[in-house]
Amino acid sequence: MAFGLAFAPGAEPASAQAPPPHIEWRTLETEHFRVTFPAGMDELAQRAGAYAEEARSRLGETFLPAPEGTVDILLTDHTDYSNGFAQYVPSNRITIYARPPVDLPTLGYYDDWLRLVIVHELAHVFHIDRTANPVGKAARAVFGRVGAAWPFFPGSGLPRWGIEGIATWYESALTGAGRVHGTFHNTVLRTAVIEGAFEGLGQAQGDSPVWPGGQRPYVYGSQFFEYMHDRYGDEGLAAFAQAVAGQWVPFRLNAAAKHGFGITLSQAWHDWEESVRADAEEFEGRARELGPLSVPEPVTRGARRALYPVFSADGLELYYALADGRSDPAVARMRPEGVSGEGPPGGERLFRVNDTGPVAPMPSGHLLFAQQDFEGAYSFYGDLYLASIPSGRTRRLTEGARLSQPSATPAGHAVAIREGAGTRSLVHVDLETGAVRELVPASPDEHWAYPAVSHDGRWIAATRWRAGARSDIVILDSEGREAAAVTADRALDLAPRWSADGRYLVWMSDRTGTFNVLGVEWDAAGERTSESKLLTNLLTAAGYPALDPAGEWLYFSAYHADGWEIERTPFDFPAAPAVPVATSPPHESERDGLPARSVAAGAADPDEREASGLGAGGVQAESRPYSSLSTLAPTYWEPQTRSPVVTSAVSTPTAEVPRRELLGRAFGLTTSGRDLVGRHSYSLSARVFIPDGNLEAGLAYSFHGLGNPALGLSVSQSWDDDGARLAGGRDGAEPDILYVLERERRAAASATFVRRRARSYAAVSLDAGVARDDFTLLDSELEPATRYRLTRPRTDLFDYSASFFFSSVRSTEFHMGPHKGASFYIRARDRRELSLPDTLAGSGLDRSAQDLLSRFVLHAPLFRAGYGQHAVAARVSAAAARGPGAHGGYFDVGGASGSPENLSGLGLFGGSSIFLPVRGYQAGERGGDRAWSVSFEYRFPLALVNRGLGPWPAHLDRFFGSVFFDAGDAWAGSSAAGSRPDPMASAGVEATADLLTFFRFPLRVRGGVAFPLDDARPVWYVRLGLPF
Repeated sequence: MAFGLAFAPGAEPASAQAPPPHIEWRTLETEHFRVTFPAGMDELAQRAGAYAEEARSRLGETFLPAPEGTVDILLTDHTDYSNGFAQYVPSNRITIYARPPVDLPTLGYYDDWLRLVIVHELAHVFHIDRTANPVGKAARAVFGRVGAAWPFFPGSGLPRWGIEGIATWYESALTGAGRVHGTFHNTVLRTAVIEGAFEGLGQAQGDSPVWPGGQRPYVYGSQFFEYMHDRYGDEGLAAFAQAVAGQWVPFRLNAAAKHGFGITLSQAWHDWEESVRADAEEFEGRARELGPLSVPEPVTRGARRALYPVFSADGLELYYALADGRSDPAVARMRPEGVSGEGPPGGERLFRVNDTGPVAPMPSGHLLFAQQDFEGAYSFYGDLYLASIPSGRTRRLTEGARLSQPSATPAGHAVAIREGAGTRSLVHVDLETGAVRELVPASPDEHWAYPAVSHDGRWIAATRWRAGARSDIVILDSEGREAAAVTADRALDLAPRWSADGRYLVWMSDRTGTFNVLGVEWDAAGERTSESKLLTNLLTAAGYPALDPAGEWLYFSAYHADGWEIERTPFDFPAAPAVPVATSPPHESERDGLPARSVAAGAADPDEREASGLGAGGVQAESRPYSSLSTLAPTYWEPQTRSPVVTSAVSTPTAEVPRRELLGRAFGLTTSGRDLVGRHSYSLSARVFIPDGNLEAGLAYSFHGLGNPALGLSVSQSWDDDGARLAGGRDGAEPDILYVLERERRAAASATFVRRRARSYAAVSLDAGVARDDFTLLDSELEPATRYRLTRPRTDLFDYSASFFFSSVRSTEFHMGPHKGASFYIRARDRRELSLPDTLAGSGLDRSAQDLLSRFVLHAPLFRAGYGQHAVAARVSAAAARGPGAHGGYFDVGGASGSPENLSGLGLFGGSSIFLPVRGYQAGERGGDRAWSVSFEYRFPLALVNRGLGPWPAHLDRFFGSVFFDAGDAWAGSSAAGSRPDPMASAGVEATADLLTFFRFPLRVRGGVAFPLDDARPVWYVRLGLPF
């Protein structure tokens, strides 16, 4: 359950979510929480502990009973993103990124970032941990914290809008700020109503990239519950959550809503939509009272996210950040007059970037920008880069400086934001040396964003946040001394920008109930000469303004139901209406019946601080070195089964060997654990075959405490059959049928070195292991044979391998799986028999072998048509082995690759990954010690559906298709070239549907038909997942 980034187009890489396990961590404890944090962040951790205790008390009063036991909070500073997420398995854990989101339109309205995110994530813990039906309570008592929705954690079985909506509503109800009390969520819904894109209940259940994409559950969920609270009172939301927790039959949303609110969810959603329409009409009336509505001209079309427009020094080109959901984020340029019927919808792409942010034209003609990338294997920080125009070549200027949002000075340097330890300070950066000089000291109670240097270099305009959700525009001189406060209120004021002549300052503000562009006049002496003016009056939103060098046009990012576009309107400052006096945001905390309590350190009432356990800087608790043992113990076990060990039926000239069950079905359990910071992780399983009593078990352990490499150890014991044997049978007598039962005991170790970048990943793995195989000869009664014995009842093997993997493969929101990049994998392995006498080396009894595997995959986009880009994909796989153990079936070729389902956790259908596939043939159709396969595909979008079944747990997002050609072969290396059959080859078509089932399980269902070229008969199949 994540906190949710505010329409951030450069989404944080999943690998950046893991904090560095090897750094020095410390822990402090409060009555109900254990806060773990990097050394040096004690003050922030004390505040987090205080806010958590207060949030626990308030949620217990207004929501659900508090969960039992200690909740762990991991406060981390390893990334320059703002986020947080909660986990309910293996235990209740909250992870918080310390960076405050003062620069984000949706998350920027907060009294204290730590307090807001802790309330949100702790609401998840209260909600998801709750189970109220006897089946769930009994299951949790017996099996522990199994990661399944019903009956263990029924709250996690809600659609995401329900889960995130509840937490987002409480984040606002208990803090007096947050997204419900802000304006942007209402803007999203109002715009959807105005432009005919408001989503029904079935659509909101899904996870479609259709705008608002990943923000859908936060926007629709929080505002729906706000409506329900206003309509049906204080108790309804808690009663709804309690009803879900107590359901005997899961996924009955209408029944839970009827219990909590007295109305079905389907009817309530319809009523809410009508309410949003009425609110939009009322809002339009209020907007018209401010002045005529703006009718801007479009500059881009179909851009999805076109942000931060800025002009070149000569005014001939408009630069902006572009993320269209169909290709890599980029910096683009176009003619300032805007779109025509020709050319790309989002302008000309100059160079790709890792994430979108402001760009700053330099006096030299270069573009200065910031982007984030990995520092080592875990940290993800921002640095400054310089791009040449028009080539688009980029050069990195700083390393690990944690800088963002640069603005160029006339001297060719920059003013930027420096992140770190939950602060955002204002700094000067020497672009020649990379030296960073502080202009405004870092402080946990004052955060900065969007610095803008005037063209003469005298003034710096910036957004300054202070406690009390006061995000204002201030003017500083070139040394960081405050010269003037342009605004001083609880409106959200962001992204100031100077006119070319320094006469005007423009910025975005939500004081009208949505974001619009405001402006003020400024003279050469540094004095304000006008009141603030309303330069746009939109019903949707306008942000990130820029004036053209001539001062004739105002450019900005305009919000629509499908994202942000660059638009423009004539700039006439004298004729613009005055800005209304700022009032509190539309939703006051008194409306929701849960008055917010200010507990910001140093700002709260002294009696209130004492009651909540707050001191001047938070809880007063001593920290100690972090110990992994506190969170490493297993917290669950799951039943596990394995099918019987069976020998296959074999027909020989002298006897028919029937299929026999050597060992019955095995039953057992499995568990796993991982400590809070990820230094240690393990999995353990054990099964017993019934009624034989044979034990099968395994233990795998990983250690990440070195940071890089990661180390692994594993031990296991497993059982299998080694086929049947025929003995005797001389002089026409019927031979005896014998069976061989194999027990393998194995121990292995590994070391994996990784190199991460924002758009690539590389890893080198070294593995070694030993195995002992014991063979038991069984007679026809499956008892140990007494008349016969095996020549070699035991073998000892040693193997070692080295592998290399590289990938630059990446995807986009609207693509059909990977859309661009390449990957390469190669592994070399040597396996040797240790127990073989020298006289038998190289004989048919020798299992020694050396093998080599390799695979190359390429994805390339072609052109945009339909909802996404058409693309081609290719895969080439090859394998070779040698040595006495490299028998004719060493490698298998054939079959259609797939992925096992994750609904049951048992992988009951969906297929499995095949290294050497050829569609249209059976898996393992051919075998040998030499093998290869190739696949070529052309993929194309078919339909973007985005429809669900009302309150029921099924949603269809999209269809796409492909045309493919496969080929492959396998043979014995010793065979003559002329004796080998022709390679297998097939061609066919596939159609794929993206589904979301049970509100949480994505299924990519792929159906196809393949036509083997050596057989006209079609072969139909269904798999899950893409073939590659």
